Amino acid sequence: MVALFQIGVTIRPVRTPTMANRRERLRQLKHLLEGYGPRRVSELADLLDVSAMTIRRDAELLADEGNVQVLHGAVVWKDHEPARASALYHLREAQVANREEKEQIARLAAAVIEATDTIMVDAGSTTEAFAWQLDEQNRSTFITYSHNAFLALQRAESARIILAGGEYDRPAAIFRGSGTTKLLQSIRATKAFLSAGGISLELGVTCSNAFEYELKRSLMDYSLHRFLLADHTKLDHTESTFYASLDEFEVLITDRPLPPEYAGFCRDHDVSVLFPCKGADAGMPAEMPDGSGPDGPDFDER
Repeated sequence: MVALFQIGVTIRPVRTPTMANRRERLRQLKHLLEGYGPRRVSELADLLDVSAMTIRRDAELLADEGNVQVLHGAVVWKDHEPARASALYHLREAQVANREEKEQIARLAAAVIEATDTIMVDAGSTTEAFAWQLDEQNRSTFITYSHNAFLALQRAESARIILAGGEYDRPAAIFRGSGTTKLLQSIRATKAFLSAGGISLELGVTCSNAFEYELKRSLMDYSLHRFLLADHTKLDHTESTFYASLDEFEVLITDRPLPPEYAGFCRDHDVSVLFPCKGADAGMPAEMPDGSGPDGPDFDER
């Protein structure tokens, strides 16, 4: 199924003062769930402007129809088309895998944002987590081609959001096509936050789909500062499509200290590494390999 969205338009579910029309609300809930990974009940309640209890009741109705599975604090769409279900499974698996580590990375990434920034946000479960960590009063400008990141960014009600629309790829939950790429390449950003399927010192930073190459390169090539968000499981792993060398990034944000060979490579190639301080609470500053924290927008710590 192909859906076309107008480029640069903020899209939210249509709201009524009370959302009394349950049938319409269930239709909107299906739209928010179909084709995506597990969604938090609190997230759905915010998007539909209803209580968490209402979302749970509606989700139970959809579960009775066999369309969703209700988990603790989350709702998951059940896909009945085998081919698409397989693709969606990998997306959902990525969203739930290493969730705590990804949220740690997301908090560190959110801490380097400044009000004057123009920020490109890549698709991926870790960059989506980053979008959810942004302060609701954030006033930066955000550009993304990821539907899930776009929905998360809407919490920042003071932010300017540009959705790079195009042909909607439901299994990947992204917009793509020549129009998407052209819009991304027409924008100049101060920071870009990118995800990776794998990181190798020999084979570089990779992703799983060839069509992601131009999208990711557009974020890389038209941003002043490039941040790679990746948890430790991506190290020494390689996917099919190369899109960047590790030394093309200015900052690697991860969830734990790097192995010696990766730490040495980053040190030799001026790639700063941010990871949570040992035993630190959420929101504490990152720790650099030399023990220092982030040092402002230029990231010139070394």
